[in-house]
Amino acid sequence: MNANLCVDSHLRELVELGFHVHVAADATGAPGQEAYDAAITNFGFVADRTMSTAKVLEEL
Repeated sequence: MNANLCVDSHLRELVELGFHVHVAADATGAPGQEAYDAAITNFGFVADRTMSTAKVLEEL
């Protein structure tokens, strides 16, 4: 998933709907490192948690 477009848009919508959202940051991508870093920074402000896919699977 494109971190700075698709994931960000869905993340914001889900939070607005009242969901507690966790993002598997290493399961996303972006068109360049700067865009990816910016998306990860934004996730930290909006999501409940940002973590690795391994951590998500561990917690399931």
